Amino acid sequence: MRKIVSRGRFVPRSGQDAFQVLMDETDLRRLSDITEPGFFQRIRDTYKDGKKKKLVENFFSLSLLQGINYLLPFITLPYLTRVLGVGNFGLVMFAQAFIQYFIMFTDYGFNLSATREIAVNRENIDRISEIFSAVLFIKMILTVFGFAVLCLIVFAVDKFSSEWMLYLFTYGIVIGYTLFPVWLFQGMERMKYITLLSIAAKLVFTVSIFIVIRERSDFLYVPVLNSLGFILAGILGIWIAIKRFRVRFLWPCWSNLRNRMTDGFHIFATSFLPQLYNSSTTFILGLLTNHVLVGYYAAAAKVVDALNSIIYVISQTFFPYLNRQLSSHKSFRNIIIGTGLVLSAIIFWKAELLVNIIFGSEYAESIMLLRILAFCPLFVATIVCYGTNYLLIIKEDKLYLRITMISSIIGFSAAWVLIPLLAQTGAGLNLLFSRALLGLLTLAFAVRFIKREAHQKSQVAAVT
Repeated sequence: MRKIVSRGRFVPRSGQDAFQVLMDETDLRRLSDITEPGFFQRIRDTYKDGKKKKLVENFFSLSLLQGINYLLPFITLPYLTRVLGVGNFGLVMFAQAFIQYFIMFTDYGFNLSATREIAVNRENIDRISEIFSAVLFIKMILTVFGFAVLCLIVFAVDKFSSEWMLYLFTYGIVIGYTLFPVWLFQGMERMKYITLLSIAAKLVFTVSIFIVIRERSDFLYVPVLNSLGFILAGILGIWIAIKRFRVRFLWPCWSNLRNRMTDGFHIFATSFLPQLYNSSTTFILGLLTNHVLVGYYAAAAKVVDALNSIIYVISQTFFPYLNRQLSSHKSFRNIIIGTGLVLSAIIFWKAELLVNIIFGSEYAESIMLLRILAFCPLFVATIVCYGTNYLLIIKEDKLYLRITMISSIIGFSAAWVLIPLLAQTGAGLNLLFSRALLGLLTLAFAVRFIKREAHQKSQVAAVT
C-alpha cells in the first residue's frame, strides 16, 4: 500500500517561508495567542539571524505587495466604472479577458519552474545567466508569436477589427509580463524588488487614471496606461538583474531551451486550464452577447475575485508550513474553509450594498450576479485546501492536473450552453458551476487519501 508523505515536493524559497520561522505547530493552532511574551522575543531573535532576517523581509515584502494589490483596484474601479459607463467598461474587460490567454501562454509556468532552477543554482552566476537568458529568450519568442496570432484574429474577425487599437494596446501588458523577471527575484530571494517595482507600476497606473480618464471616449487610454506601467516595471526589472545580480545575456543553446520548455510544461498546463472557464466565461459572453452585459458580469466578478485573493494569501502563507507539518492540515482546513464561508456570507447578504458603493446605481443588474457568484469563495477555499495544500503536498500532481483538466473542459463546454440561453446570468452560473465542480472533485479525491492515511495509522497503532 502506497505510503503518503508530506515532503518531497519543491517549494520555492521566498517570503512565505518566513511564516515557518515565526510559527511553530502550537502557534498554528493558537493563532490568536500572539501576545504571549515569547512571541515577540522570537521575532527579535529571528531578525538577528542574517538568513532568517532575509526570510522575514521577504514575507513582509509579499504582504505589502498583496495589500497594495487589494487596495488600488478598489480606488480606481469605482471611478472607472462610473466614468466609462457599463458598455465601455465591459469592452475593456472583454479585451483583458482575451489578452489573459496570451499572458498565460507567454508565462509558460516559468514563474515556478525557473524559480526552482535559480534557487538551486543561486551561488553560480554563470548558471543563473544561462537560465535567465534561456527563459527570457523563450518568453520573447512566445510573445512575438502571440502578437502575430493576435493580429491575425483581430484583423480577420469583425468582432475584433472594429476596436483593433484596444486589443493591440492591451497586448502591452503581455510585453510587460515578459520583460519582468519575477522568477529571478523569487529564486534569488529578493522579493523587495518585486514589491517595489510592482507597486511603482500600479501607482503610475492609478494616478494616471484620475488624470487622463475624463469621459467615456477615453476608454482607449486604460490599456495604454496599464501597459506602460507593466512595461516600465519590466524594463527596470531587467536593469536590476544586470546591474544588481550581474547576470549576462548568453545566446542559449538548443538543449537548454528544450530543458526549460520541458520543465515548465506541466506547470503551464495546470495554470492555463482553469482559464478555460475563468477568463473564457467573460470572453464567450462578449463574443455571444454585447459589451454592456459583459460590464455587468465583470463588475460582479471583480468583487468576488478581489475577496478570493484573501483566500489565496492564506493558502500561500501556510503552504510551506504544511509541506513540513501536514499533520496540521486540519487546523488549516478550519481556517481556510471558515474564511470562505464568511466571505461568501458577506457577499450574498451585502451584494446590493457592495454594488451601490463600488459601482453605482447604473450597475443594478450586477446585484443578482454577485449573489450567484457569492458562493465562489467557499469553493475556492475548498480547492486550495484539498488541492494546492493537500494533493500537491503528497505529490499527487498528476491526479490534481487530471481533476483540473476535467473540470476546466466541462466548464468551458457548459459556457457555450448556459451563456446563449441565459446571457450574463448564464455566465455567472457557469463560473459558479465550474468552481464547484473542481472543488467537489478535489475534496472527494483528497478525502480518499485522508481516509487511507487514517487507516494506516490505526493499523500501526493496533500492532504496537
